[in-house]
Amino acid sequence: SDNNPSGSVDTYKGLFNWAPTDKVRFRGGHQVANRAPNIGELFLAKTQTVVFNVFGDPCSEFNFVAPSISANPSNPNAAQVKAICQLQMGPAGTAAYYAPGGEAGGGPGLALANTIGNPLLHSETADTNTFGVVLQLKDRTTLSVDYWDINISDLISAQSVGAVMTQCFSAAFNPTFSANAPACLRLTRDTQTGQFNAADVTYSNEAAVETSGVDVQFNWGTNLGKGNIALNFLASYLDSVKTQLSPGTPFVEYKGTFGPTLPSLNGGAFDYRTFTTLSYFNGNWNLSLRWTHLPSIQSAAAATGPTSTLPTNAYDKFDLTGGIDFGQRWNFRYGVDNLLNRQPEVTDATPWSAGQATNGNFYDVLGRSVYV
Repeated sequence: SDNNPSGSVDTYKGLFNWAPTDKVRFRGGHQVANRAPNIGELFLAKTQTVVFNVFGDPCSEFNFVAPSISANPSNPNAAQVKAICQLQMGPAGTAAYYAPGGEAGGGPGLALANTIGNPLLHSETADTNTFGVVLQLKDRTTLSVDYWDINISDLISAQSVGAVMTQCFSAAFNPTFSANAPACLRLTRDTQTGQFNAADVTYSNEAAVETSGVDVQFNWGTNLGKGNIALNFLASYLDSVKTQLSPGTPFVEYKGTFGPTLPSLNGGAFDYRTFTTLSYFNGNWNLSLRWTHLPSIQSAAAATGPTSTLPTNAYDKFDLTGGIDFGQRWNFRYGVDNLLNRQPEVTDATPWSAGQATNGNFYDVLGRSVYV
């Protein structure tokens, strides 16, 4: 592919299927894929957007979400963090911010990001390896197990506000705690109130991702009465998902947390997820019950240090669906989503607060709903 202005790239894949018997089949392969930067990533004019910052305000002495990069007294580097904050705030801002009642709250919240495109971007590259086996256990019973490993280099991503804060206030990225470190210069604060203003972010090819896991699928079916019953079980086990903000910096493991936090990636690195569907088919009608299970998970901030946010509880949701065919032209479908009206899980609870946030990408925020 010849991409302008990001240059030409090569992509290829090689896959195999081998069945030594009629009951065993091996499959897998290797693929190199590329994604060229889009118009927005290349040429976006400086644009201010409101984003969600999971790390809160590092300058706050009450930061309980990410105390390892904040002025929280539990951080052994709290004094150095506070010194950078005071330089960013100036004398008047420092006096106002650290006056009683002036500091920001310690939890996650909204923040401003000034994002600008980067015309020097080039394509990102993903190396994917898969290997699996499919077993025909019986006539209507199969089991498949597939291992996958994906490494993305030169990842095109705009840094999150939290990532810029981490690079400024973390000893791993700024060991001398210099207020003139590139990341610190991209953070601005109000010189009168000391409150956080915005972070300047742009797109780059500096980040990388490494992730791997195992997918398991089990299918079973048999006759029951005048119809057929079928069971489908799908489990996805995450072995690892690590991100690197820039070459030479350490990879951060996000397994078991709501990370990764890079804006170009989907968060929610559950240790595993399962989907189980039990279905019955009889003539012109069918009925299915689907069970979704999510295990307990921690805040994304837990990946980079201790956090006072409590783990989010495990979550189970059931959905009922069905249908009836009337001749060849008419079909009636119905269902109940969230059959048991399971409430969404709170994702920001602490030992001192019940919390009030959830994640609508994984937990149903509407409650039981019926459709026909």
